[in-house]
Amino acid sequence: MPPLLGAWDFLKSAKLQFGAELPPNIQALRPAIVEAAGLIGGESARQILEQAINDSDPQVVQKAAGALGAQRDPQGVEALIELLSKCGDVGQSAFEALGAMDDRRGNKALKGFLKSEDPLLRIQAAYALSMSEGSSYRGALVDALVDGKIERGNKILAAYYLAKLGDLGGVDYLSLSASKGGPHEKVLAIQALGKCAHPKAAQPLLKALATPDAQTRLLVTRALGQLGGKEAIALAVSMIANGD
Repeated sequence: MPPLLGAWDFLKSAKLQFGAELPPNIQALRPAIVEAAGLIGGESARQILEQAINDSDPQVVQKAAGALGAQRDPQGVEALIELLSKCGDVGQSAFEALGAMDDRRGNKALKGFLKSEDPLLRIQAAYALSMSEGSSYRGALVDALVDGKIERGNKILAAYYLAKLGDLGGVDYLSLSASKGGPHEKVLAIQALGKCAHPKAAQPLLKALATPDAQTRLLVTRALGQLGGKEAIALAVSMIANGD
């Protein structure tokens, strides 16, 4: 771990010397270091994460939030609570991290978002609380799928979360979106199927391979590889070998 901390400190010094953002190929190392610190753990990792969670780079902050959730370090709860109102991947990572931590302070903050006017925040809070306090919050995710006031992208996120929780209804919704949704919805649904880790997610991805569109087939192949499992991996390898 000391080499990782040394690399983090070196890049921090380099950033100060540049007086601006680091070149993109070097800047990309910073979130990678944070992610590795979360996997390794220990006191040196904590030092990195404490700095990274307040970084100016959203990708670094996102990785730090995920790492804090994986470490379940109670010292990171307050920092994660501060990120809940952030937009995009940073806020989503904070919700998911607090759900994984199952901390009393974090759960209290999450419950405050269940009545938010923003459906995205409600969905993220419901999933996080389903992780930490059980299935009683899953109904909010199910309701989101049939709420006519919620836009399709947020519904796909709710379905993805349901699938991650083991709910076949989430897989079914993603399958329908992957086959009959608009172009953007199809992309989101295919990506969600690849990340959800549900054992039934391979079948709708296999069906999606019937499309004549080469870009969609490539997206599905990547999703199958990410999903894993013997059937999914064998098909992805076969597609690559055949040049499809």
